Amino acid sequence: MSKIQLPTLIITGMVDSIVHRQNALVLANGIPQSTLIEFNDAGYGVIFQRPNVIASKVIDHFKRHQAK
Repeated sequence: MSKIQLPTLIITGMVDSIVHRQNALVLANGIPQSTLIEFNDAGYGVIFQRPNVIASKVIDHFKRHQAK
């Protein structure tokens, strides 16, 4: 994963019983320019449980890392 040299946004739900938090931590620790966002009250369907917040975080991520 260390070969990934692009800003990477990792989003996870803390109560996800399908894809455990540890997987997100492995990605965040392995990708140099990663940002990890964790939602304490969301699970596997975090994008459906928090769509507006997710959309805002993705837009912010793109704005921070847009090509100049």
